Amino acid sequence: MKKFLLFLLFLSLSPLYFSQQFSISFAERNALISFFNSTSGETWSQKWDFEKDPKYWYGVKIVNGRVVELNLRGNALKGNFPATLSALNKLQKLDLSSNQLTGDLSPSLSSLTNLVRLDVSNNRLTGDPTAAILPLAHLTEISVGNNQFTFADIDTFLQNFPALKILDLSHIALVSVPQKISTLTNLESLNLSNNNLSQNFSNLSTLIKLSELNLSGNQLTKIPTELSSLVSLTTLNLSNNSFSTNYAAALSNLKKFGMAFSSK
Repeated sequence: MKKFLLFLLFLSLSPLYFSQQFSISFAERNALISFFNSTSGETWSQKWDFEKDPKYWYGVKIVNGRVVELNLRGNALKGNFPATLSALNKLQKLDLSSNQLTGDLSPSLSSLTNLVRLDVSNNRLTGDPTAAILPLAHLTEISVGNNQFTFADIDTFLQNFPALKILDLSHIALVSVPQKISTLTNLESLNLSNNNLSQNFSNLSTLIKLSELNLSGNQLTKIPTELSSLVSLTTLNLSNNSFSTNYAAALSNLKKFGMAFSSK
């Protein structure tokens, strides 16, 4: 009986023990371990050593005892998008890009209301990510490109993020520039590559802070004249389009930019 009572006491105190032993709480450490296990952690390029404090784990940044950043870009993560991130409610930056994650974005993502940067680009994710991302009103970066997402209403998705500075909507089958992009006047980097854009670029003309624009891999036959109003543009990628006219006049007002260009 005494041994049983001691066992119960150990169970009740174990979260406190772990929180004192490691730099983060038992709940956050357990969430990270579940995340590791659900994304084939044993085959990651950079694995986590559970014998060490989480502050030494690859891609994990801790401030004041809370996980504030998880950056596992290109680390060979596999499996469905993990549903165990909700315990990391102080997370500010999440980068899971360039991996092999599949399935829909987990609804648990919507609870990470402190997120300012989200990058899940270059995976194999599907479905409509709107419901998972829309509550994250503090985001300054949304990179969801090069997945298999389908947006029911891209303008509804964009209207909740007036503070956006970085937006990646590459390879999501856009046929026109979304109207609400014109309201994102703080945008500094915009990636619309590998869509089906060919005309109607007036929604870009208000982006006077834009310094990087990627329109490669679309259906352009001429340079959009609207680009001449982008006075802050320094990098413009127009490669892999189908230009048929001279483009110098349309770019006459852009005095400082580096351009990747293909006239195939």
